[in-house]
Amino acid sequence: MNLRERLTHLDRRWLFLLMGLALLAPLLMPLKLPFAQDRMVQDIYDGIEKIPPGSTVLVSSDFDPASAPELYPFSVALYQHLFQRDIKVVVMSLWPAAPPLVTKAIDEVKKGVGGKPGFANKQYGTDYINLGFRPGEILVIKSVSDDIRSVYSADTQGGRLDSYPIMNGVNGMKDFAAMINVSAGYPGIKEWVQQVQSRYGVRMACATTAVAALDYIPYYKSGQLFGLSAGMKGSADYEKILGVDGKAISGLDTQNIGHLLIIFAIVLGNAVYFLGRRKP
Repeated sequence: MNLRERLTHLDRRWLFLLMGLALLAPLLMPLKLPFAQDRMVQDIYDGIEKIPPGSTVLVSSDFDPASAPELYPFSVALYQHLFQRDIKVVVMSLWPAAPPLVTKAIDEVKKGVGGKPGFANKQYGTDYINLGFRPGEILVIKSVSDDIRSVYSADTQGGRLDSYPIMNGVNGMKDFAAMINVSAGYPGIKEWVQQVQSRYGVRMACATTAVAALDYIPYYKSGQLFGLSAGMKGSADYEKILGVDGKAISGLDTQNIGHLLIIFAIVLGNAVYFLGRRKP
């Protein structure tokens, strides 16, 4: 058989094997392919840089393991940035699967990630706290904004909020310098903007999945969000700004290589098809 006939009868399993190798290789040996920087993510970085050291920020972690490939790297980069700035972090969750991911991300940052030194000096209850999940969705958002202790009498470790130094003087939304929402859907940034931002004027930013980002761009354009990160690309942008060799950058390499291979296969398949239609 000639080359065209060989390609026509090529076993598709070879293509599957090639795709598997193409996706695996960048994870084992990151290529760090260049990519354009997103202005919306740069605005998140710039906005956090403007927060005075010693201030307290609220992070609402509203995602689960299914959306972790896109949002978990952003969470790690976010805590890295906040700790670098010596900003205190109060974390809550509207999704039940989120609190363990919060603990994991903060533990990674304390040990050191992506070539950055760790923050072993950061103390639970003084520099950061994980309040955990509470059911109630929008009702939780409203109640936390007015009186955080009306929803959270204790944290994930069972300690009373008043026993932690970080909670001194923190009663509601007006006591936070900013609020960052890492959201995979409902309840998430839409509810936070509608219920909180308009009432309290608190500075807000969010990270969300790529498919949901279009819904929140109007909030960014209107100034209701000072920054917006979309999907794995946004997480990689944040890592790049911080100089962190994180999971999002290697994951973006995997996406790019996979997309290039798919494009190559489509072009090759069409070329073989049209060559086969040519008359002898």
